[in-house]
Amino acid sequence: MWRKQATISVQEEFLGRTLPPTLEDSLSPSLQDLFDTSRAGIRRSAEIYINLCNLVDRLSKRNEGLAADHLRVSLSLQGLTDASQDTYSTDTNDVPLLNEGLNATAKHLSNSQSLLIDEARAWDQGVLEDLKYQRDCLVSMRDLFDRRDRYDRDNIPQLERRIQNNETKLVSIRAKPAELIKAGEIEKTTDAIIKVSAPPGNYLQL
Repeated sequence: MWRKQATISVQEEFLGRTLPPTLEDSLSPSLQDLFDTSRAGIRRSAEIYINLCNLVDRLSKRNEGLAADHLRVSLSLQGLTDASQDTYSTDTNDVPLLNEGLNATAKHLSNSQSLLIDEARAWDQGVLEDLKYQRDCLVSMRDLFDRRDRYDRDNIPQLERRIQNNETKLVSIRAKPAELIKAGEIEKTTDAIIKVSAPPGNYLQL
């Protein structure tokens, strides 16, 4: 539910902005240790919250099922009162007392059913939504650290090789007779060189 109400911006925060040259020197030398400690805690907490969400969801559904069974039993007991007079027609003296007991039990079960429904709703719309919100925040941070591992490396040599390969390919294409060059082949290869040569902020889009 919270996701439907949330407004999430996907705009790159630092797009078009230059980081100050003194930023790296101003960082704490123990920053990496802090990141490692935080990452380990976030990973453990995320797993626990994932399990908690599953358990609370099952608890909520179990309460809903139990409430439905309480209602069925209540309706069955009420149905018995309709048949009591005929069932014990040989001696109906105790039928009013019997029906009174059946109705009292049916009413108790009906009240229990209402309480179980309220409890299930409280678990689902209250506790579970809060747990899901916290779970998703932790999972997002966990994934952020994972993406940092994947992309925080020197990929310049790899990009230079791609540029060189595409430049060689472009020379080879242009050396072909015009009738052997496929439509758009030169433009496609040129675009590939331009994309790889784009500013670092665009590398991840390649």
